[in-house]
Amino acid sequence: MTITSWELDYATIKPWIIAAPQTERDLLKNDRWKDFFIAVCNNLTIVEAVNDIGCDLVTFTWAIEEYNESFAFANTEEADIACAIMNRDINDGVFNGRDEHRPKAYAERAREQIIVADEMENLVGAGATATWRGSGPGSGTTFEQWASAASEGVAPSIVPSTVINCWEMVLLAAFRCGAIDWNRIHALYDPTPPDWGAFLVDQLSFNSRISYNPASPGTARPIRGDVVFFDGASHVALAAGSVDSLGRTQIYSFWPPPNTPFNTAHPQYATVDQVKLTTIEELNDYWVANGNPAFVLEFATANW
Repeated sequence: MTITSWELDYATIKPWIIAAPQTERDLLKNDRWKDFFIAVCNNLTIVEAVNDIGCDLVTFTWAIEEYNESFAFANTEEADIACAIMNRDINDGVFNGRDEHRPKAYAERAREQIIVADEMENLVGAGATATWRGSGPGSGTTFEQWASAASEGVAPSIVPSTVINCWEMVLLAAFRCGAIDWNRIHALYDPTPPDWGAFLVDQLSFNSRISYNPASPGTARPIRGDVVFFDGASHVALAAGSVDSLGRTQIYSFWPPPNTPFNTAHPQYATVDQVKLTTIEELNDYWVANGNPAFVLEFATANW
């Protein structure tokens, strides 16, 4: 007899799954048990089963197949990030198995996070420089003029004459690798809500933002490609998904601190710099050492 979800549902077998040690749950990660769980589960409970068994490249593929879709993961990192994105969605209470809130969409978003982070990493390795300056609608930076134009032109090059700020460098990296198009960037600069900085942060966040506490050893850390916010839009960086030798959370950042002096001769401190690999802790320590309150630190899945 073929077992189907009409004869047995996941709620019935869930207690047995969660009572088993992880070593025994891992034994379920094969095609025979995949067929069983896809038969027993529906579009919503398959996600619960995947998390109970242990979300990874193997089991996340089950969730995608439950929806009669497919996705070829390039590596385990993509699957791990997809699992994290899905669980954030579940924690937010917005997982519904539809549109962008379904397993394949999480996998696609995970791939985007990686390729944007890879692009930022390439910029670090290239050592190309541009001029950092604060920005926003009407600021007149090279990037803002391109983003606010009536129609799409040639994207700014990363050269010293290009004036661009922190989040614009992240947006440019996402554009260069195809994760976001010009129309989406243009839409960010077109409206003028009362608090444009808060609007930008919301637009760049796919899920609810997660607090980061450098003083807490057990604090949640961003995954590769997450957007990292310092006092909202005061500074925006991209998570590298790694830690340095001191256990500090690494990020790709385009901002003079912590090791490039601001050009104080310029009225807006416009400073030639490059994308650098630094840490959340180094930027926060720099800020506090210069007489400022510690940053409010948050991160979120990127909303490309």
